[in-house]
Amino acid sequence: MSMKMKKTEEEPKATYDEARSLSKSLLNKLEAERRYIARELHDEIGQALTALKISLQSLQRINDPEQFSKRLNDLITMLDRVLNQVRNMSLNLRPSLIDDLGLAPTVRWYVDRISATTGINIELSMADMDSRFELETEIACFRVIQEAINNAIRHAKADKIEIKLEKDKEHIQLSIFDNGCGFNVAKTMEDAKRGKSFGLIAMKERVELTHGRIEISSEYDKGTFIRVSFPINRS
Repeated sequence: MSMKMKKTEEEPKATYDEARSLSKSLLNKLEAERRYIARELHDEIGQALTALKISLQSLQRINDPEQFSKRLNDLITMLDRVLNQVRNMSLNLRPSLIDDLGLAPTVRWYVDRISATTGINIELSMADMDSRFELETEIACFRVIQEAINNAIRHAKADKIEIKLEKDKEHIQLSIFDNGCGFNVAKTMEDAKRGKSFGLIAMKERVELTHGRIEISSEYDKGTFIRVSFPINRS
């Protein structure tokens, strides 16, 4: 058998193995996200609601009006915290803004929210992004931004992130830079295929499902640069 023929036969197998690895990694990521949600519901929301129930029952034994009023105010504060936790979980799973207002307002809201809660300097510039796009493309673009910001803050320990989002005639162009510690892209992608890491491979899969292109470059102590191109018309 010639080397050329052998190579031709090996290529479909390599593609199949890569597809299986991607599917396995994405399923593992889905299960990890479900475990996280279940843990949050049980440990945070469930315990808070149990405490709230016990506290409400204790109100029946309070006769002093002043003490009753103080205890009631404490319970309202506790309920506000639970509502905020539920709201944050819901927003992280799927912001309703993206359905109602579109990509640009959702990205602006998310960046402002992250900056306010973390103190991280996030510079956002958007040009010609007033249009609505296919919902699948808008969600994919938002999730890439969300994943990139999470990685930059949690793993790269960046204190500055730059995001540029613009539209040309045929594409939505997205670029994201952070000044974090950087990483080995090739090694991280290989680790993802073996189930050790999911963020980058999920990002890549989201982009490719919308027929887009993604480039990721990173250097230790120099930060990470992500460039993504989403086609506006996939037909």
